Amino acid sequence: MTNEIAKKQVVEMIVLLLLMMVLLVSTMGVQVRRPAPEWSGTALVSNDQFKVIGSKDYLGKWLVLFFYPLDFTFVCPTEIVSYSEAAERELQQIGAHVVGVSVDSKFTHLAFASAPRSEGGLGGIGIPLVADITKEISRAYGVLDDIPVRIFCTCVGR
Repeated sequence: MTNEIAKKQVVEMIVLLLLMMVLLVSTMGVQVRRPAPEWSGTALVSNDQFKVIGSKDYLGKWLVLFFYPLDFTFVCPTEIVSYSEAAERELQQIGAHVVGVSVDSKFTHLAFASAPRSEGGLGGIGIPLVADITKEISRAYGVLDDIPVRIFCTCVGR
């Protein structure tokens, strides 16, 4: 088996595991085998640019849409960087896209992405981060907890 085939199998396994995670959260706003809620919002799409993106931009494409509580929290940078690195290394090669969402503003996303990792930031990022300051996307996906800040949740779909 070649390295390329092995890499593709690993990526397919990751996507399958993420799909299984979706099954675990199917009692929330998103349900398996049902269309995902439509969404749009302003995202930090590079280290210094904002753009309105939404579900319609990803129709017919594999999308890993993940939600995380807040920028500058102690766990989130590691997980977001991991998503970004996986997107750049493997997922983009098979046509999959990764988008992060939190209830922070686009300016907080900019500060978070720009801050060095040693200071709790991302130190640069290769995936869009959507600002859901109105919490509409979070409510549609059923991922707000009682605080009301979003819990960590991953949805995979096409």
